[in-house]
Amino acid sequence: MKVLVDASVWLVAFSKTSRNAQASEITDMLASLMRDLRVIITGQIRQELLSSIPDKTVRDVIRRKMLALENYDPVTEDYELAAELALKSAAAGVQGNPADFLNCAVAVRNNWEIFTCNEDFMQYKKILQVKVFRMKNTAVSAGSRTPSRPQ
Repeated sequence: MKVLVDASVWLVAFSKTSRNAQASEITDMLASLMRDLRVIITGQIRQELLSSIPDKTVRDVIRRKMLALENYDPVTEDYELAAELALKSAAAGVQGNPADFLNCAVAVRNNWEIFTCNEDFMQYKKILQVKVFRMKNTAVSAGSRTPSRPQ
């Protein structure tokens, strides 16, 4: 099964500032998925990752590395489903952002899992038909992790 890899995972994988056991496990799993050619990325995820890297040299290295990944371009049905999923989630009392719901829609429509460190997806999973790729101990907050130099 293909796996849509969220920006939160890429931030952990490319970060050099915080290397702990959880980050290493995430990075190792991502490397395994890449070797198995299971990784999918969207332009929106690429943009989210690249816009979080202030250093142009690092950003350019990561941009070049990411060109090798399989890219999925969302279609009209993905955006429409994202709107439906957002409304369904809100009706259940769970708020989210449009980017997350687009990721959910893309994954649901294509029968993919989402690999994420964003705990919001665990709430979406309870309400929506989204499959979240989880490993033991992946509750890593990637919020402030910015890659400091290329790997």
